[in-house]
Amino acid sequence: PKLPTATATLVPTPTITHTPTITLTPTSALGLDIIIGEVYKFVIHRTATGESVQMYADLYNTTPQAIYDSNYLMPVPIWINWLIIIPVDIQDTSALPAFEAYMVEKDAVRLDLLADELDVKLRDLMLYNNLEVDHLLNYGDWILIPRERPDFTN
Repeated sequence: PKLPTATATLVPTPTITHTPTITLTPTSALGLDIIIGEVYKFVIHRTATGESVQMYADLYNTTPQAIYDSNYLMPVPIWINWLIIIPVDIQDTSALPAFEAYMVEKDAVRLDLLADELDVKLRDLMLYNNLEVDHLLNYGDWILIPRERPDFTN
């Protein structure tokens, strides 16, 4: 008599990954996780659990030091839900200012009036955000506000 033969059945097992993925979507809106700027490119990102400055550096072809230097008063270690400015394809930010993320809170905001309100040069707002002088900002737009780097050596 012929004995039955056993056949193995492979059942796929789901695996859990702890590596966050960030997808950049080109758009004309000024939002989070969207490249801002043209001469100098940056991303404003809200940090999440499991992310690290080194991860951002690897993802955006920059260095942890360039990230620290690009952020005005960034906590170390970074906090969850903190808005972080990440330079894209820039390793040396020593000639650039530090930045704050700013969300516009009303519609039809003129760039020159915002520059006055935030005590920043209009040309710097235009340069780092790649905006024309007549661009009107709207509620929910995110922009970079250049700031003088804090001097912690004193």
